[in-house]
Amino acid sequence: MTDDRPHDVEARRESVARYLETRVAEQVSDPRHRRRFTAEALTRSTDPTAREIGRQLADGTVTARELAASSAYAPFLLANLEKAKRFDYGRAIRTAIEQDGSR
Repeated sequence: MTDDRPHDVEARRESVARYLETRVAEQVSDPRHRRRFTAEALTRSTDPTAREIGRQLADGTVTARELAASSAYAPFLLANLEKAKRFDYGRAIRTAIEQDGSR
């Protein structure tokens, strides 16, 4: 799905409404699924710090709140917050809609 109106408010509302009907939206709205998915993704990372965090989240050694309060992981978390600012959420929404339509 390519939207020729990327800055059109109504087009964005339509995209978000379609996204909210997808399997991905359903999964990320479930806190248990979201935590498991996040831990698994971090564990598979090429970054050793991400893998360490993923293992700790998966086995319950640490919570996300504890990680955020830890100065040991501050550089990793800050760097990834910067990446999140540049994340193409519109593309992620379009991909979820496209993939959901093929199930």
